[in-house]
Amino acid sequence: MTKSKKVALCGVMCALAFVFSYIDSFIILLPAIPGIKLGLANIVIMAAMYLIGISEAVWINLARIILSAILFTNAQSFLFSLCGAVLSMAVMLIIKKINQRPENKLDAKRPGLLEIVTVSEFGSIFHITGQLLAALLFFEAGVLAYYSFYLYLSAVICGILTGFISFILINRVSKESNN
Repeated sequence: MTKSKKVALCGVMCALAFVFSYIDSFIILLPAIPGIKLGLANIVIMAAMYLIGISEAVWINLARIILSAILFTNAQSFLFSLCGAVLSMAVMLIIKKINQRPENKLDAKRPGLLEIVTVSEFGSIFHITGQLLAALLFFEAGVLAYYSFYLYLSAVICGILTGFISFILINRVSKESNN
């Protein structure tokens, strides 16, 4: 991929992640439990990680968080998002590295469903963990303990969902780029 094509693709993915993040803010899964999101932007971040590169995915995610914070949220939400993203990206990169199949270099761009769902699942769970750690600065641990069950349950469900959608997207784009 040429450098200009990579830059253009990063820009498009950054915009798409930003739009998905914005849309996600309007979807209320459980009104009684604040903070539960589908994690639609993670679909784009996962695609960037597998299709463009790890460093590009990190920068796209960081740009999305900063843009969202400037335009739509406050400093506290920014801190929660940043802590969740840093921890989840670190864990996703580790899990991706562990799951890579070095014996099959030709298929490196087309990972399997289980690999992508696993990376997404760990990312989702550790995103919540990062946010809960940041929330300890503002809330009592007892309050967070109550919410944590529901947050982790939603992370498991949404991680599988976004992983499955990411798998479809990554493999579809991989097929198209090889043609």
